[in-house]
This record gives sequence, C-alpha cells and structure tokens, in this order.
Amino acid sequence: MNQLVAIAKTWLATPFKSGASIKGFGCDCAGFLEGVFAELGHIIPSRLGMNLEQGLESVDFLTQSFEAKLGNILLLAQEPSECETQNLHVAILIENNQIIHSHWTRGVTLNRFGAWFQKRLRKSYQYLGHKNWQL
Repeated sequence: MNQLVAIAKTWLATPFKSGASIKGFGCDCAGFLEGVFAELGHIIPSRLGMNLEQGLESVDFLTQSFEAKLGNILLLAQEPSECETQNLHVAILIENNQIIHSHWTRGVTLNRFGAWFQKRLRKSYQYLGHKNWQL
C-alpha cells in the first residue's frame, strides 16, 4: 500500500472541525490534507493567503496528473458545473475506487468515487515523494 494512503487511513473517524488539522481531534478537508502531508514531512501552504489549488500547485512534491491513480489528490468542485477555484473540496483516491476525505457531517470518512464525485473532479495531483538530493 502507498505510504500516503496508509497515513490518510489513520485519520479515519477524525471529527470535522473547521480550520483544524489535528488527527483524532478535528479537521476540515484542507486540514486533513495538511495533516497527512505533515506526517510525510511536507508543508502545503493552503491557508497562507492562497486558495487550496494555489497551495497544491506551489509545492515541488506534487505534479498534476491526468488520470486518477491510487494516492492521487483530487480537487473537487461543490457543484458539477462550477469552474471557480475558491470553493473546492479535496480528497485522496484510495484502493477499490474509494476516496478518503473530511466531510462536514461525518468527519474523515470513505466514499465511493462514483459518478457524483467524478462529475465534480477539477484536477488531480500525484505525490512524487521526497526528492533524493545528492551533493
């Protein structure tokens, strides 16, 4: 199993709490992603004066992906026809065509990545892992 997915699963059942990013205590969708990546040793600047999409595109450990693959970060619009980038939701694609995300009524949970979510998919990012720097 992919390390990103394994860490994301440890957040399951964390309650929803707007603006938070603490496993077991609470998180929103951006906080869930921030927490997972913090455990991997990365920072996603999604709350520092930029929206979530800008935060994802500003880091060197993610790259845009044009296919949905295990462990990809998915940006989802609230409505299928929305093209704005200010009101996005984020999830991680895991095995068996499921996503893990923080839902405002259920906290961090699993859902099937079916037609409802697929219609709302705006972008997908692949995690590249840590860069191996050699001096």
